[in-house]
Amino acid sequence: MAWYGTPGAAKAWYGTRGSAKPEGYDSRCPEYGAWKNIRHRIDNPKNRGAGGDDYGGRGVTLCDRWRGPMGFIHFVADLGPRPSREHSLDRRDNDEGYTPENCRWATRAEHNANKVERV
Repeated sequence: MAWYGTPGAAKAWYGTRGSAKPEGYDSRCPEYGAWKNIRHRIDNPKNRGAGGDDYGGRGVTLCDRWRGPMGFIHFVADLGPRPSREHSLDRRDNDEGYTPENCRWATRAEHNANKVERV
């Protein structure tokens, strides 16, 4: 499932809770799941990682471009579709936030080479 449009071309499709989604994407697609999980990790106060050492406590944030009703459209426009089932979202620098410059689709091997060691 690939989408190669622009954010402006996809504004017409609106899903639940007012989040715009590009044509061909819905709440079951892996890209939407990745975007939704970022928001849960960062913003949900009930998530133990949000205020602790995992995310918020280390200063990990979500960029403004990926927030709001157009956030998912910008997320897909910036990262593109997930290349394969073997790819998931990765931050190049684990001490930095979720931004277009710091995020990529990565394989398990790439993730393993880029993880934070816990003490």
